[in-house]
This record gives sequence, structure tokens and C-alpha cells, in this order.
Amino acid sequence: MSEASDILVVGGGTSGAALAGLLAEQTDASVLLLEAGPDYGPFEGGRWPVELLDARHIGLSHDWGYQGLAHPTHEALTAFNRARVIGGCSAHNGCVALAGHRRDYDHWAELGNAGWEYEAVAPAFARARRRLRVRIPGDDEVTPYQAAFVAGAVAAGIPRVANLDEPDDDRGVGVSPANIAEGVRWNTAFAYLDPARARPNLTVRGGALVDRVLVEGGRAVAVEASVDGRRQVLRAGRIVLAAGA
Repeated sequence: MSEASDILVVGGGTSGAALAGLLAEQTDASVLLLEAGPDYGPFEGGRWPVELLDARHIGLSHDWGYQGLAHPTHEALTAFNRARVIGGCSAHNGCVALAGHRRDYDHWAELGNAGWEYEAVAPAFARARRRLRVRIPGDDEVTPYQAAFVAGAVAAGIPRVANLDEPDDDRGVGVSPANIAEGVRWNTAFAYLDPARARPNLTVRGGALVDRVLVEGGRAVAVEASVDGRRQVLRAGRIVLAAGA
């Protein structure tokens, strides 16, 4: 593994995998992606565990095991499921693919965050839906429980909508758009890393746990990591932290 890169992305989760793949595709910069969990390679390689591919279940075989109090008044601990694997939580989650309401983004822009209004981000959402193979499952694909939930909501006066991702709807019930391709949970490693893995400017490294960012002269210049149990200092022109909250 190279000791120096133009861009080092810490965390190969939902956002880190997407960012690293896009950077490698769209620039000539050398990109090193570090993920604490395993990297099972491309989807076509056939090495991915079945429980992470099967979209019918939440695959918790690669969970960090975080627990905490969901509220200060609670006594029992609640599990906060976070995935330790390339693709991050997009590799073990419920495959819900929703962008939210237009008003949220427009409000962020009004607060002074230029470029976050809905019309500005909508093209990015469209590109992400294509990459992640997002679609709306048909009524024949939902479980009896899910069908009963939708029917009950309609009976209670909530309108049935064809697409929960319409940016101007603030009330409705329906089947959620999902990043599921022929039963497979199509995570961001498949969507963004696989198309770029053959590029010489992208290196993906699993089993690399970053402990700290090293700062010199007021800027981040390197990370200290345990790579397969061996301590390493990895330098880069730019350090991107995408290692979760």
C-alpha cells in the first residue's frame, strides 16, 4: 500500500465509498480508501456474505456493537446498529431510499447554505438513484403485514401515493423506494466503488482502523492507523473524514 496519496478517505461506509469512487472516476488524483471492516471486493467476485446481500433481512454479522441510552430516563441499553464493512450501513440496512421534502433543503439555503436548495441537489439525487438501482417495489412484492399497514393507513384517511419520494408531498402512505436489485441490497460499494476498482488511481484497503489524524502547521497531513494489526502512518495531500458520527 502506498505511503502517500493525493486524497485519503477515512471510512469506506455509505458516504466514503461513494466519495472515493467518484473522486477516482472524475479526477486523476490518487485516492486511498481505508475501511476498518473487511473489503469483500466487487459484487461479481462472489465473496460477499449472503446475509449482507439478502435485502429481506438486516444483516448484523458485521456490526460495531454500539449500545447506549436512547433517552436519559431509560434504564435499558438500546442497540445503535452501525456496520463495520465496506459500504457501511448501506450494506446491512433496510434499503429505504428517500430524499425528504423540498422545504427542508430550501430552508437550509435560506439559512445561508448556498447550493442546498432542492432544485440544486435534485440532480444529485437523480444520479444516486440510478447508481443505487432505486425502484419502487410492486404491490405483489410486499409482505401481507406491509399490505395490511398500507390498507389501514388508507382506511384512516391517509392518501395512498405512488411515490413517497415526491418532493412536495407531506402526507401519504405507500411502498418505499428501495435500493434493491433482484433481491440484492445494492450498497454504495457496488454502486460507486465497483465501477472504479480497475482504475490505477484507486486503492481500497479493508482491515484498516484509523486511530488519529496527524496535524502539522495547522492542517491535517496524515493518519495513524492499524492495518491488519500493523501500525502505519499514511500521508496524503488531503484527508477526508467519512468515518461516521
